[in-house]
Amino acid sequence: MSNDFLLPANIKFKTFSLGFRNDPFNTYKTLLSDAPIFYVKGLHGKEWVVAKYEYVSSALKDRSLVKPDVVNEIAGREKNNKNEKKYLYLKSMMSNWLFFMEADRHEKIRKIMAAWFTPSKVSEINKILLKSIEDNLSTLKAEHSFDVLGDLSTKVTLTTISHLLDCARMDNRETEKYALELFKIVNPPVPVNEYDSLEQAARYFAISLREDLDREHSKQGFVQYLLKKKSCADITEDEIIGALSLVMCVGLDTTKHLIGNSLQALYSDGKQLQAIRRDTSLLNQSILECGRYNAPVSMLPRVAIEDTYIGDAKIAAGERVYFLVSAACRDGERFSEPDSLNIHRSKRSTLIFGAGHHFCLGAHLSLVIAEQVIKRLITSPDLAIHFKDFSWVSSPGIRGLERVQASWVS
Repeated sequence: MSNDFLLPANIKFKTFSLGFRNDPFNTYKTLLSDAPIFYVKGLHGKEWVVAKYEYVSSALKDRSLVKPDVVNEIAGREKNNKNEKKYLYLKSMMSNWLFFMEADRHEKIRKIMAAWFTPSKVSEINKILLKSIEDNLSTLKAEHSFDVLGDLSTKVTLTTISHLLDCARMDNRETEKYALELFKIVNPPVPVNEYDSLEQAARYFAISLREDLDREHSKQGFVQYLLKKKSCADITEDEIIGALSLVMCVGLDTTKHLIGNSLQALYSDGKQLQAIRRDTSLLNQSILECGRYNAPVSMLPRVAIEDTYIGDAKIAAGERVYFLVSAACRDGERFSEPDSLNIHRSKRSTLIFGAGHHFCLGAHLSLVIAEQVIKRLITSPDLAIHFKDFSWVSSPGIRGLERVQASWVS
C-alpha cells in the first residue's frame, strides 16, 4: 500500500477542535497547497479527505461514490442494544430518503419529485413566504431583540415548505423540533446517545404524514401529484412519506445557515452590504457568493461501492471519502482571491448545494427564501443586526452560527 497520500505529520486536521470550528480556513489553505487529497486511519479504516475544487466537483458526480449506508448503521446500533426493533421508524424513514436509496430506485423517485419541484412551482409560494416574514416580525416586535435564525428564518422556512408541499397542518413547533433533530442523520457522526431522539423524530413524521395523506389536498399540490403517481404504481406510500419528510428536514437547517452565513459575511464588509441595499437585485448572486465564501454544508461524506480514482489517488471499494466543500470553495485554482468576498464575482459556484445525482432539489427554494428574508432584514430602518459576539455550531459537516442577534431600533 502506497503512503503517497497519507496526511503529512506537520499538518493538523482536527475537525472537532474549537480552533478549527472558529476558523477552519487557514487549515483549508494548507490542505489546498500541500495535501489536496489525503487519507487518515479513522473509525471506518482508511478514510479519504478531498479539498481541491476540481476533485470535489467531479467526484460528487461519480456514481461509484454513494452516501454512507445509514440504514445498516442504524441496524448495527440495534444489534448493540440487542433489540432489532428499537429503531424501526428510523430505519424505515431513512430507507425511503433519496440520499440512501440504491441507484435505480433513487433515479426513479428523483425524477418524479423533480418533475413537480420546479422554479415555477416555487414562485407560486411567494405570497405565503412574504406574509410569513411579516407575520413573524410582527410577533417579534413584542421583544426588544430576537434570534434571526431560531425566531425568524426557521419558522419562515417551515411555513413556506409546508405550504409548498401542501402539508400546511405540519407547520407547527413539533415539526420544527423534529425536523431539526432528524437532519442530524445526514451529518455523521451521530452520537450513540442521540439515536433514541432520532427514532422519536422519525416516528413523529411517519405518523403525522400518514394521517395527512388521508385529508383532502389541492389538485395542484405536491401531495396530490404524488398520490396520482401512487395510483399508477410509480411510487409507494412509504416513498411519499420519505419524500415529504426529506424536504422538510433537510430544507430547514440548511436554509437557516445559508441565511445566517450570508448575513455574517455581508455585515463584515460594509461596502458590499451598502451596494446590495442600493440595488437589491444583486441579492441572488450575492447569496451564492456568500455561500461560496462560507459554505453552510461544509463536508459531504461518500463511500466507494467499487474501485475508483480521484485524481491520481485510487479509492478502493468500501473506503469512505469526505469532501470538504468549504475548502473547495476557497480553492485559488478555481477562484481569484478566494478568501475575499466579492458579490460581483463572475465565476460562481453552486457546489454548496452538492453536485450530480445528489444535487439539492430544493436549491432554488432555499435561495428564494434566503433572498426574501435577508432583503427584509437589511433594508429595514427599524432593525439592527449584531455580530459582536457569535459562535459556530460544533458539527464538522455544517458551518453555521448558533444564533444571529437582531434588535428593534426605536
